[in-house]
Formats: sequence, C-alpha cells, structure tokens
Amino acid sequence: MSTVILKGDEAIHYAETHNRTLNRYADDTSGALDGISIDEARKIAADHANLIWIETHVGINPGEQEAE
Repeated sequence: MSTVILKGDEAIHYAETHNRTLNRYADDTSGALDGISIDEARKIAADHANLIWIETHVGINPGEQEAE
C-alpha cells in the first residue's frame, strides 16, 4: 500500500466522498492548516487550489483507494 497526496478539487471531492477534513499548505500570507472543513477548503481553492491537499492510501490494485 502506498500513500498518495491529492490536491485541489480532487482532494475536496475525495474528502467530501469519504467524510474527511483537508489540509492547507503554507504560503507567503498564511501558515499551514490541518483539519479544515470542505467549505473552507472550497473558499481557499477558489483562488489557490494548489494549497489544498489530503493524504490517502492506494491498495495493491492501481486506482483502488482504501476506504477510511
């Protein structure tokens, strides 16, 4: 099993589907954040989609994501 980082809209969709929170990378104006809501992630992603991310796992079969 390997770890995969999803970013932007893909991360938001995954979080919404799996009832998870998201994370925000730090940038020049704000620090990193963990555990942000889907609504907050959408607000950030509207201007800076590359700052939103979530970590998940991929199983043995390519494209198979572990249920969490």
